[in-house]
Amino acid sequence: MARVPYLNPADLSPENQDLLKRPIALARALVNSPDAARAFFGVGQFIRFRSALDPRLRELAILQVGWLARSPYEWSHHVKIGHDFGVTDDDIRALIDDTAGRPTALDVLTRSVLQAAREITRDGAMAAATFAALQPALGNAQIVDLTLTIAFYNAVVYAMTGVARSRDIEDIGSGRRFAPAAGGEAAIAAALVRAAGRFLRRDLRMWPGKSVSGPAAQPCLLRSGRWAEAL
Repeated sequence: MARVPYLNPADLSPENQDLLKRPIALARALVNSPDAARAFFGVGQFIRFRSALDPRLRELAILQVGWLARSPYEWSHHVKIGHDFGVTDDDIRALIDDTAGRPTALDVLTRSVLQAAREITRDGAMAAATFAALQPALGNAQIVDLTLTIAFYNAVVYAMTGVARSRDIEDIGSGRRFAPAAGGEAAIAAALVRAAGRFLRRDLRMWPGKSVSGPAAQPCLLRSGRWAEAL
């Protein structure tokens, strides 16, 4: 259950009803504080529509945050959005492999972007070596945009776990909305497969079986690793 009400446009004053033009779950929760929601959404609008960062790299960075955070909400949204901006299923499988330390066919720049997303999400900062690898390719403006993107989508995860139903999923492709049962890792795995739709079952065996903290502190730790049985 959400911790704050999920509002509808009719619940808002006329000047704030535009905040729910896209009435996703996170928006319906955040508009309980309309001014805060407007400021928050403004950063998201910049990232989506005005950032100089390559949109494929942007979406892969966001997906990396969603994968590390075990966030079905963020993952399901940005699998679909990523496909719209040039992310392929092979890219997503490679992201999962790269996170697990396996070799991939990703180019050096893409791997460095994913590394930056992992470092900021796990450690709170991009390592000096990663910055040095990215700066010549991206320049200062895109480095700032990348860092802001990674930080913002960590904030999305925190917002979902703080005030909304943290494990809601909106399957944009079909318009179906579903939430996994409160059963832990098996429900999260099944929900991610349904949201992504195209992944091989083996891909979901690649989440590390360890405790998580911060934005990943959801009841979805892997214990058995037997995803085929869970699905």
